[in-house]
Amino acid sequence: MLHIDAHDMQFKNEPDGSHKAVLDLLAITFGDNGQAVDSDFRRFTLQMKDDEYRRTLRDGVIYVHRYPIRKPGAYQLRIALQDTASEQIGSASQFIEVPDLKKDRLTLSSILLKQDAPQHAPPTSEQSGEPVESDPNRTTAIRTFKPGASLAYTYQVLNARRDSSRQPNLEVQSRLFREGKQIYAGNPVP
Repeated sequence: MLHIDAHDMQFKNEPDGSHKAVLDLLAITFGDNGQAVDSDFRRFTLQMKDDEYRRTLRDGVIYVHRYPIRKPGAYQLRIALQDTASEQIGSASQFIEVPDLKKDRLTLSSILLKQDAPQHAPPTSEQSGEPVESDPNRTTAIRTFKPGASLAYTYQVLNARRDSSRQPNLEVQSRLFREGKQIYAGNPVP
């Protein structure tokens, strides 16, 4: 997910009163040896009516980019985004470890933390069909939560051993830390 500040984009006013911006996105994965492994280029168009345009200027845009990584290992994902009209460029990078699930070792995915809110389907870009989110309070990309907010988290446990009744033999306990000190510990749950 990318959070895009709409003030950094140049929108063209269309004859029908809508506002349009065209963006180029380049994603490249680098292996642990620093060599490029794979890349993906996409051009997408954002076109919106006046009320959505004003909301986008206020809140920004969240763009979801699905980028498959084919083999297990350690990678760095780098993404660059360019507004084609202004030629302004922004970039982001993230280290990713893709576990080798064929080794049959217990593996925990990353943790997804979000504000607990009613589920709804985000709007999609007309060009790519990818979800585009214009309300940053409903997305995980910004990860800013107000004090007292109700949070939800999710993760996956992979390759869990099962007992004779085919149930995973695991116990989960949630613990929350602030500045290196534990401030909450939930009870262990099967």
